Amino acid sequence: MDHNLTYSAVLTGEPFLYFEMKQVARLKSEGLSEEEIKQKVIQGNSFQYQTGKSVNKMLNAVIKRINSLDIYLVNLLAKGPVEASKLVGVYAIMKTNLLFFEFMEEVYREKISTQETKLENKDFSVFFP
Repeated sequence: MDHNLTYSAVLTGEPFLYFEMKQVARLKSEGLSEEEIKQKVIQGNSFQYQTGKSVNKMLNAVIKRINSLDIYLVNLLAKGPVEASKLVGVYAIMKTNLLFFEFMEEVYREKISTQETKLENKDFSVFFP
């Protein structure tokens, strides 16, 4: 977790992006540089977005998330089983978004300590009064 993070509401515009994170992780695990990844994604329209503006915004978010991971986790995200790679994706968001990290730490951690795994509307209401 980057302790220099500040609160931000970027998750409203940057959802989970699993498909995109998996693609960028695969390219990084192949040894491509950040600039090469950007070129390949944009030129090949890898994210299959309608506009270039959306691609750049989401690509920057995804690269930030991928860069927060060590190479083992990048490889697990790129090539691992779906369940494991999705968990790595959630972990990457936690490492790059303070609000999401605190929600998971304060709300979800408490839920799983009581062996509940399903989030309900009341859980969000408690965290976001």
